[in-house]
Amino acid sequence: MALSASVRLGGVLLVAALGLSACGTTGDAVTKVKIFRLDPSAQRVMAGDPAIDFERRHYLHGALTSEEVANRMGNYYTFFWSVADSSSPVTLRFEYRQAKSGSEVRVVEKTIDQPRASNITEFQITGPAYTEFGKVLAWRLLVVRGQQTLTTRESYLWQ
Repeated sequence: MALSASVRLGGVLLVAALGLSACGTTGDAVTKVKIFRLDPSAQRVMAGDPAIDFERRHYLHGALTSEEVANRMGNYYTFFWSVADSSSPVTLRFEYRQAKSGSEVRVVEKTIDQPRASNITEFQITGPAYTEFGKVLAWRLLVVRGQQTLTTRESYLWQ
């Protein structure tokens, strides 16, 4: 079920569609996903603006040797999420499939003991997990409390 609202401002009609969370109307949601791929085979773009290369430099900050740089190559995911009830812990379950692991689903979990109304959590698939099994092709994030799934978000290729 989706709600819509429209407002007329200076002759321009603005229409907003308000969608409800995939798991109900509780206010639990994954609101944004930021993905960054630090890929050694990708051609590096030389731009006049230093902001273009910032994220790459950010993830490589402090890596001095070629081994340290190689261990930081991989996939980085930042999830922005919210829960309506922040009184008890939640677990974020990141499930993913990689290029060289076939249909095997790998899992990384993080428990947030004191979630706030709005939260940011990062997952990274780097180092040996990345070099041995390749880039992440599909993923899904579940926000779970006990046995109840509060909300989910998945990539287009997830099945």
